[in-house]
Amino acid sequence: MLAAGVTISLSFDATSLAPINMFESMNVAWNLGLPYLGTDTANLPAVVFRQVIEMATINGARALGLDAATSSITPANARTSL
Repeated sequence: MLAAGVTISLSFDATSLAPINMFESMNVAWNLGLPYLGTDTANLPAVVFRQVIEMATINGARALGLDAATSSITPANARTSL
C-alpha cells in the first residue's frame, strides 16, 4: 500500500484488552514492514523508521485532512480546538 501512495496511519479504537502503547504499535509496524526472503514480501522495499514515525504522527492528520493545520509544532498550529 505504501508503494501505491496510500496514506497509512497508526491509531487505536479501544483499550479494553490492554493499555495503549503507541511505541509498541510503531515497533510492530516497523517489524511487519521488513521484507522476508522466501515470502511474497521479499521484493518489496522495507519500511524505514521515518515512515513509521510519520504513520504515528502526521499521517493521521493527513488521513483526516488536517495536515495543513497540524503539520508542525509552531505557534500558528498550536490551536486549542480544530
